[in-house]
Amino acid sequence: MNHIFPCVSTCVAGFTLMVAVIATCPQSDPAAPLALSAAQPTGTSQPTKEEKKPSKPEQSESEQKAPGLKVGDKAPGDAKLIDVEGKSVTLKDLWKEGPVVITFYRGGWCPFCTKALSAWMKRMDDLKAAGGKFVAITPEAPAEVKTTKEKSKLDAVVLVDDKSEAGKGFSVHFELDEATKEKYKGYGIDLAKSNQNGKWELDAPATFVIDTTGVVRYVFADWDYKKRAEPDKVIGAVKELSKKK
Repeated sequence: MNHIFPCVSTCVAGFTLMVAVIATCPQSDPAAPLALSAAQPTGTSQPTKEEKKPSKPEQSESEQKAPGLKVGDKAPGDAKLIDVEGKSVTLKDLWKEGPVVITFYRGGWCPFCTKALSAWMKRMDDLKAAGGKFVAITPEAPAEVKTTKEKSKLDAVVLVDDKSEAGKGFSVHFELDEATKEKYKGYGIDLAKSNQNGKWELDAPATFVIDTTGVVRYVFADWDYKKRAEPDKVIGAVKELSKKK
């Protein structure tokens, strides 16, 4: 029997070593920044505790406050933005003549954003036929917007939220914490340079349909940068508004 104990001791030691190795292995980082390639999506727009929003991975979705206004809320019509030429635009002027689809995108550096914008370009005729128009809102500077429009083949109105009035008004705005800033910089993303206001701020990907009275009639908003509204559902919401005219 004595020859068994050295074996047991060796096995226990080996198991202990294995557990120690596993404990020190790097785990996936839910707060890592988005790489420049969609094939390597390691980023997120979900704020951390330091960003004043809950994002701890151990929290359930029900414990996290969802971004965005709700259906029935009044849109921030007095929010002022600028167009790519620097001209001031007031949001409430956008929906005077008909329902408007407003979508927030993070920047041209985000492949999920450019992919979503490109997908919308294929549905513009359908949206127009439904009686709506499309407006994209972003924190990036006008010069960056022009590049993004070329990259996405985007033939639509894009407004720059230079004072974050729209992002805050629609409840999708957040600030990045220091750790996330460093991760973004590691991927060559510097929001202080690409954003018009020079700040490390973003908006959660979100899409809203606003009626002519400035009331929100459809909402899609999620902290997960990979998720976007489905154009079919958005266009369907616009069609419903057109029927009620």
